[in-house]
Amino acid sequence: PGTDQKFGSAAAQIQSTATIPSGAKGMTVRIAADRPLDAQENQTAVDAYAQQILLATVQVTVTHLGWFKPGTTDLWELGDKVVVKSPMAFANDTGKLDLRVFTVTCSQSEAGTTTTMVLVSEAVFQRRFPDSNAGDPYNQTATPAKQEIAA
Repeated sequence: PGTDQKFGSAAAQIQSTATIPSGAKGMTVRIAADRPLDAQENQTAVDAYAQQILLATVQVTVTHLGWFKPGTTDLWELGDKVVVKSPMAFANDTGKLDLRVFTVTCSQSEAGTTTTMVLVSEAVFQRRFPDSNAGDPYNQTATPAKQEIAA
């Protein structure tokens, strides 16, 4: 929005920049605002767009035999940190990516037991668990619903 003191390019060409360090090198995405924004509103919109890119970037599903973490007698827990090595999938210097356990599904059949995990980036995990701690998945409660009177 323009004023008598702020007009022309200064009012019309507000922009913000967000960087995704693990993103494609040299790639720039420009988003046109759907309405006039001041500098703070524009920064908030760009931050939200960058978060949406991060949410859609990486989701890895891994299935392995057994219920325990390989080489241990410990069960997988939400939030466990996992390093996935796949030079074909992760085109960075190491071919590895640090991910967090987002969901765990254990199955049993006549063929044996398997564990399937969905792994996501730290940014996605923190979006679901802002304190970076998944807590006890077996002790979850919801607040009872309250009746509301329609206006």
